[in-house]
Amino acid sequence: MDRRQIKTKQKVREAFTALAKEMNYEDITVEDILKRSSVARSTFYSHYKSKEDVLIEVTNDIFAHVFSNFPQKEADHDFSDTATFEYKRLLTHLFYHIEEEKDLLKSLYASGGESTLTGAFRKKMMPFFSSCVRNKSFYFEGVPERLQVSQLTEGFLSLTRHWVEMDCLAEPEKMSGYFQTIYGAR
Repeated sequence: MDRRQIKTKQKVREAFTALAKEMNYEDITVEDILKRSSVARSTFYSHYKSKEDVLIEVTNDIFAHVFSNFPQKEADHDFSDTATFEYKRLLTHLFYHIEEEKDLLKSLYASGGESTLTGAFRKKMMPFFSSCVRNKSFYFEGVPERLQVSQLTEGFLSLTRHWVEMDCLAEPEKMSGYFQTIYGAR
């Protein structure tokens, strides 16, 4: 993508995020996003099919840094030295980014965006938990791998939603520890 396309998509994501914090997700229209972002309709549709596509991209942004091969140091946390797959650090790092977006996520959970949001989260977390089960970070002897991955993913989604709805009162390290305790991390 060229710089102009990147800037356009950023404007759309920022407009969507602001709208989602102000109004019910179900009430947001593409027209609202266009007005807020000052992006032309044809330009919007050259990048997205719907507001759901924008939500999925916003959700992907939350995960992109955490699961990148080269995470950068950030103002409130530093996980840049993680060179290998360390599920505990990745989970904690993810909780930091969820906490950063708690206002947006809380609004989406409460206003009809839950299905798209959890679908996008699920799609990102299943491969992560599949890796965790394969390397036995989370593993229960005799339980089919797919069932373990499904339960870990759904447990993570449930815990995350609860945490966001409770205004992220516990720190990310604590939430990561709770998840590991509940699911018998090794």
